[in-house]
Amino acid sequence: MHRHSVLRGFLLPAMAAIGLPLVAAIALPTALSNRGARDVTIQVTPPSGARDVRLSGSMNGWSQERMTDLEGDGTFELKLELAAGTYAYRVVADGRPVEDLQAGADGIRRIEVPADRSAAD
Repeated sequence: MHRHSVLRGFLLPAMAAIGLPLVAAIALPTALSNRGARDVTIQVTPPSGARDVRLSGSMNGWSQERMTDLEGDGTFELKLELAAGTYAYRVVADGRPVEDLQAGADGIRRIEVPADRSAAD
């Protein structure tokens, strides 16, 4: 079983069910688009009962983009196309910033999107 499946299928819902703060998972597929950007899926499990979950970050000018819970399991996701680089973001659930165990002291989480290694060859 892939680590991504374990996080999404067990750990994230279990932590939310007992009231632990947000945990996020990031999937970085290796496929690149024509523009050299990677498809990135950010998944979060906010506190139980959240209905309106949004992501804002350096990748979208800090505007709030709605995340969706397609499977109805409390795990919200947003698919983005990002170029290589480091991005900062935070999650807001029902209008309130969500505490993130993996965020920095400033409450901001950072992700690194690696460059395509084959482009250098």
